[in-house]
Amino acid sequence: MNLRVLLALACTSAALSAGDVLLRLAPETSSRVVTRLDSSHAAFATAKPVKDEQLASAGWQWTELTATVTGHIPTERLAKDFSIQPGTIIRATREADARVLTVVEDNDKIDVDTTTATAQWTRVRFKKPIPVYFLSADLPQTAAMDVPAPEDLGSGPASFTDPSELPPEKVTWKRIEVDSIYDPQPFEKKRSRPTTILVQETVPVMPAPKPEPKPAAPQALVDEASTSERSAPQRPQASATVGSISLQGVLVREYGDAPYSLQLKSDDSPLTYVDISKVFINDLRPYLNQQVEVNGTVRPVVVGSDERVIQVQTIELVQ
Repeated sequence: MNLRVLLALACTSAALSAGDVLLRLAPETSSRVVTRLDSSHAAFATAKPVKDEQLASAGWQWTELTATVTGHIPTERLAKDFSIQPGTIIRATREADARVLTVVEDNDKIDVDTTTATAQWTRVRFKKPIPVYFLSADLPQTAAMDVPAPEDLGSGPASFTDPSELPPEKVTWKRIEVDSIYDPQPFEKKRSRPTTILVQETVPVMPAPKPEPKPAAPQALVDEASTSERSAPQRPQASATVGSISLQGVLVREYGDAPYSLQLKSDDSPLTYVDISKVFINDLRPYLNQQVEVNGTVRPVVVGSDERVIQVQTIELVQ
């Protein structure tokens, strides 16, 4: 495995931060990841357990989130101008009984992917509120949704403490000698004889020392620029996209629930999806099932996912 492939894998295998929660299309750990949110996001405040008792007992909950998602519609519901009839059901996979993501309504903005269309199904991309699912165990115990409501103190009169009921203070008297003091009347001379005064010192009753707190558990390091303000230039955060690299493998096309139908398969590197939406290829058939070299940028399919996709800039047959 060459150095460029290792660099791509290092980018796509970044771990989730401690406060991130994965949101999926279905209450299954194998279901496609829609996105990930910080556990303090407002969407978790309205989350509810799923209706299936067995899944609910396993900790699955759902909430509604506006997200950009890909789905599939029957090709017969697609007009000649690529518009979609209102009332069309968008499903998660190319199956008639697949999970329903949403229903097309008037004025919905939906992108149609004609490059992967078949006689039965066409893939589309849309942005609408959809139900997403997550495990309650992924939320920290201190999440806002778990904090109990404040206790009702009632509307009765406020209580006061009688000063005579307070514990006595430890008071000591200390004798000091001063050379002179000023008379409150102005323009009079200072008294020259020494004067003895008594000064009252109040020694507060010190509370018992509190036990030292236990050391906090190790936490993930955060960038200093995110926790404090400073005038010096800050280093930009690392991007999830690797620079232009070259990958070799056999270019194949497979239909199914995969986010991209084109895939680059190689014995030396994991499967990579291929996105050709930014280049014009008049005829893709000479490249299919052939050894090719693809140049482009690699990124995760979804942030936090191990699956990766290369945005093609050039593609050539390997002689």
